[in-house]
Amino acid sequence: MNRKYGFIIIEGSLELVPEDLHSHPSVIASSKRRRKKPGDIVLDKSLHYRAMVTRKLRDIEKRGRPDIVHHLLLNLLESPLNKSGYISSIYLHTVTDTIYRIDPSTRIPRNYNRFIGLMEQVLKNGKAPPESSNPLIEKMDIKLEELSRRYRRFIVLEEGCGKPPGWLDRDLGLNGVLIGVGGFPHGRIRGDIIDLADECYSLSDRPLEAITSLHIVLCRIESRILGLY
Repeated sequence: MNRKYGFIIIEGSLELVPEDLHSHPSVIASSKRRRKKPGDIVLDKSLHYRAMVTRKLRDIEKRGRPDIVHHLLLNLLESPLNKSGYISSIYLHTVTDTIYRIDPSTRIPRNYNRFIGLMEQVLKNGKAPPESSNPLIEKMDIKLEELSRRYRRFIVLEEGCGKPPGWLDRDLGLNGVLIGVGGFPHGRIRGDIIDLADECYSLSDRPLEAITSLHIVLCRIESRILGLY
């Protein structure tokens, strides 16, 4: 039986503009340019930073970077591991504690603006395509704790955790492992999420960006399973 892996982007920096920011001039301006309501556009720090600071948005260091989620999803979906059928499920857990399932066969837009348009549809309607009975992306009515229990092991990649010898053979060599990587620009994965994990690993003594951590793990699994590199 082929080994199957699940991947989850944890606290992904992707959300619609919070209600407290709707009346701020920077949000109104960008919503008018998009010809959408303020609550129907994705929060983007490059456009809405003044609103985020002025209205004292909670956890501001983790929010407003949907480009990070875009890059992570592209790397997962286009990876040799996924193309070879070894990724069973991909999930996006957002900074607002909502979980979305992305079918591994999904081809998300490479163009950033088209990606944002797609995810605005998903965040508003709960799925895409919106009228489909078998959507490629859909909101899940589930908590992260329950989702993690569906897997044999739940591994989180985080700065400052241990890196014991043999972790690759022991954990990545198993079938039914869920691997989590942070989807935000700054800060640490929440402690309550770390507590859900069976193991928390640090891949380097130096801080790594989320995309780098994901790339390292994908390459190590692909080397072991597919004989690449």
